[in-house]
Amino acid sequence: MKTKKVDSTYAAAITHAEELAKSAKTVDELQRAMTVLLTLQHELTLKEVAKVIGRSPSWVQYVRKAFIEQGLTSTRHDHGGRRNQIMPQSEEDPFMQEACRRYRNLQKQPWWREGSGIEREDIQLHRVVRKMLEERAGRPIPYSTAFAFMSRVGKRRFGIYHVDFWDRYARNNF
Repeated sequence: MKTKKVDSTYAAAITHAEELAKSAKTVDELQRAMTVLLTLQHELTLKEVAKVIGRSPSWVQYVRKAFIEQGLTSTRHDHGGRRNQIMPQSEEDPFMQEACRRYRNLQKQPWWREGSGIEREDIQLHRVVRKMLEERAGRPIPYSTAFAFMSRVGKRRFGIYHVDFWDRYARNNF
């Protein structure tokens, strides 16, 4: 295998890739380092490198470009956790307390009177929670988010969770 004279613009990327290959702890890190080394030092094509490391040519090109331009050893984003949270966990319980209060007050109002501005469908806890979440976030919130929110807080509050728990709690405690 012949070694290519390296352009000075790629020298830093090759040095970084060699260090990464020596200290790689995962297969992914080793594959990323090898994409750079095999294409730049040993003049293999993208298809050849893809075949050697067991990835697609498009992945090889993407990783090689990111590694050279930005020095990225990983383009993967860690998933999990609360990436798109509307509020911190510490504020969720007081928020649900307020939602239960509003729900209870809605139940006391005469929704059947003309001009009350309240529809019968509005007197459901998940609708109250969704409306309050929309006010808080300043954007539309899907019902699934409201149900997931109620479930998450309910599991912490009640230990186990059933959809009727919040309704019973709101009716009996306010």
